Formats: sequence, C-alpha cells, structure tokens
Amino acid sequence: MLSKLDNAPDTETRKLRQQYLRPSEVDRAIRKVIDVQLDNAPLRVLDTTTGLLCNREVQIRTFKMSIEYKELVSSTIMHQDIQMKRVEEAVKSYFQYVMLSHRWEGKEPLLQDIQGKELEYATGIDRRAVVAFRPGMRDAREKLQWASTRITTLQEDIAYSLSGVFGVRLRVDYGEKKQNALGRLLQEIIAQSGDITALDWVGESSEFNSCLPADIISYATPPYALPSLSEDEIQTGVSSLRKNPVAVDLASRLYDQLDHTCAARFAHHRLHLPCIVFPVTEARLRPNRDQDTYTYELKSDGLHDLRITTEDKFTPFSPARPPLAWQKILLVRPWCRDLLELHDLADDTHSVEHCQFICILTREHCG
Repeated sequence: MLSKLDNAPDTETRKLRQQYLRPSEVDRAIRKVIDVQLDNAPLRVLDTTTGLLCNREVQIRTFKMSIEYKELVSSTIMHQDIQMKRVEEAVKSYFQYVMLSHRWEGKEPLLQDIQGKELEYATGIDRRAVVAFRPGMRDAREKLQWASTRITTLQEDIAYSLSGVFGVRLRVDYGEKKQNALGRLLQEIIAQSGDITALDWVGESSEFNSCLPADIISYATPPYALPSLSEDEIQTGVSSLRKNPVAVDLASRLYDQLDHTCAARFAHHRLHLPCIVFPVTEARLRPNRDQDTYTYELKSDGLHDLRITTEDKFTPFSPARPPLAWQKILLVRPWCRDLLELHDLADDTHSVEHCQFICILTREHCG
C-alpha cells in the first residue's frame, strides 16, 4: 500500500505518504529495542501463561504474535518519527521477568528434562499455581511443600533461597545449622503474617523450636484440609442454638473472646501462640506394626475421637481407670483468628481455606 503512495502522480498523495513509516522500518526499530532489553536477561525463561520454557527467539516470536506488538506497530507506523520512548516502555513491560534463586542439584530436573514440556509435568507443581505466583506470605504452606524436595550444596541455602519467594529479609550466616536457618525463615513467616499453617508438618522437630520441623522435607506431606460442613449440618447447628438461649449467649461470648486473641508471634526463639486446650479423657492403645511408635485412640469433650501415632509411650486410661497422678494428656489446638473470617479481603495475605486443624499432643506433669 505504501509503495503505491510513493509512486503516486500527485504531490498531495506523496506528502501523505511521508506521514507514515514502512512496516519494515518499524520492525527493525522495535527489534533493536528488544535486543537491548534482552541483552542482560536470562537466555531462557518460563512463560507463566503456558508453563513452557522459552529461548530468546521463541520469546520474540511470541511477542510478534501478541496483541501488544500489533498495537505498537499500528500506533508507531502512523508517525513520521518513531516514538522510541513508547516502544521502549512497551518492550520493557512485555519482557519483564522475575528471578527466583535456585541452583539445580542432585535429582532435580535438568534443562533437557523440562525444555518443551509443561512445568507441571517436570516439577510436579500445579501450572495454575505458577501462573498465579506472587512473592509473599500467601499460601505459605503450599510454597513450603513445593520446596520440600529441594537439595542444595550448602544446607543453609535451602532456607536462604526461599527468602525471595516469601518476601522476607533473612540474614545470611553460613556455618549455622540447617535447622537454625530454616527456623529463622519459618519464624519470620509466622511472625509477619500470623499464618500458622507452617506448623502443619510431619517429621523430626527442630532444635531451634520444637514446634518447627528440623528439615524442609517435613512439608512434603500435603496439608490437612478441613472437611466442609453440609448445608443440612449448618442448619441443624443454627437451629439448635436458636432453641437454647443459654447456648447462644455462650457461643457469643466465645466468639468475642476468640475475636480478641492476638496473632502468633516469636520472641527469643519462643513461640507465643493462642491456643484452645482440650484435656484428654480417655486413651486406648491400638495395634501398630511399627515397633518404634505407639498408636492411641483419644477421646476429649468437644472433639471427635482422634487416632494418633507417637514415639512417646504412656499408660492408657479411661474414666473408669483415671490416669496416674503425674500424667495429664492435653490436646492443644493452635488458634488462627482467620477462622472467624474477619481478615481484610483487600489485604488477603493468607487464605481461610488453608487454616488447618493442627493438634499438638502435650503431657503435663503435675506436682
């Protein structure tokens, strides 16, 4: 079209042609800006919309097929002088990327393992989670599960490399124990967000704090999900409250009390955690194939029966056979205020649906 305007017989048409740039001129100008932008960028990046690994040519080809590129060419071609600032802004916006600290080690997937494949297939991480990923405290337990299979040359790096994922500042101190590094990271997550899902783990307890795990692999087990109440169960519960004014008053006072509980926090390696305590009224020993652990079935007022497996051995008891004078077993339920669904949805740093029922078994020594 523009070549026809170049050879137009009248002067006005040729002047009109001078107001436009050739597509090839615009393409060359944009490509120069792209080359500058990618000069210091990684050679390959993961496309968060597809989960695919892309080299630079694929990135450029994808950009040229995008609506952003077509709009940029369309707006640029109608100007006699290329508006380089606008081109630079558009290219910079499209080719932005985030660096997550990582070093491939041991049995982790190599480049040839994930090139051309979806990230979900190669790493086991849900693609939707990768697309929606944002650094920060939200969904902390899920991110810890992602990292649970990591292997690093220096053991402290397992914790240090996750500081960017959670958006926390963690002092690097090579030579400290792995448990200390991980403990400091988890301490910051709980202290800054009040999210107690980091306490949902299975494994050996840490020397840093016994409520925290000694190793990141303790988060490999999927978090416990609270079963949802059916509509009938909710209506039955509400109806029973309406029929009993005393129960309504007790429930209201309990709600107010829970509403005023403080968030979980750390101080000098000690975890300050609001809890609800349930004394165990009955403990029965159950068969267990593992000779190093013991399985008990516990009963407590206000809770369903609970089966636990522990390395601790204690004497079974029941209302007919009370526990020994020095032995008192408690179930401690860490309390998360988000269960009241009072948190600000505009600043949703952690989700209600991920608040777990975490029980800690403690033995209280009397006398």
